[in-house]
Amino acid sequence: MLERLCALAIDAGLAIRAIAATSFDQPAKSDGSPVTKADLAADRIIVEGLAKIAPQVPVVSEESADFSKAPGDLFFLVDPLDGTTNFVMGVPYFATSIALARDGAVVVGVVFNPVTGDLYTARKGAGALLNGAPVEVDASASLAAALLGSSYGADEGHMADGIRVLKALSSSVRKVAVRFSPALDLCNIARGRMHGYVDNGTTPEDHAAAALILAEAGGTVQDYGATDWDIRRPGVIAASNKVLADTLQQIVRDATS
Repeated sequence: MLERLCALAIDAGLAIRAIAATSFDQPAKSDGSPVTKADLAADRIIVEGLAKIAPQVPVVSEESADFSKAPGDLFFLVDPLDGTTNFVMGVPYFATSIALARDGAVVVGVVFNPVTGDLYTARKGAGALLNGAPVEVDASASLAAALLGSSYGADEGHMADGIRVLKALSSSVRKVAVRFSPALDLCNIARGRMHGYVDNGTTPEDHAAAALILAEAGGTVQDYGATDWDIRRPGVIAASNKVLADTLQQIVRDATS
């Protein structure tokens, strides 16, 4: 199945790239965030493709389903265009993400970057790959030397919380980048380019596949504000090692208490 999911992610990513080369509409979602022709085209490719691969398995997509409806024990989690705002602004930092979850845990994950052509994949218990080659986190990273990513939810409460956390992180680490693509940020931790990520607003569709990729590369993934991990919850704190993850959790607690 992994090979067919990879093909779907690539097809959707190439559709996004083709639309980016011409023009796109920018209607808004209910929360005011943009949804483009690229989102909808990629979503259609993936959802229709998954229906052919596994017609009995429900699909939760950011564009076509509601995660709160609580699907069964086996389901797909899809973000056809993670980083839509970047896409709209012409910032080349966005990805297509497909995950398969079983009994609340992601067991297969695929993330494709249509700008660079990088394809990240993972099977639970089998390690993480980038373009077919194994990747590992930089497990030796310390807080002072860490390069982090961070994002936050669009509503007023999440924004205020996220900005407090961002300020606290910025005074403790080497640098924090805010790029609003959790899938790519988590994958960049997996390949050793970054060391941590904090986001109070990312949804399961955004980060499910990349969370597995990071975990299989040796990283740590936890829910925002909690020390465990449940794929059904929003928010994520991730790091390249357990010590750094625990420190990030403490910084978040201190900044938001």
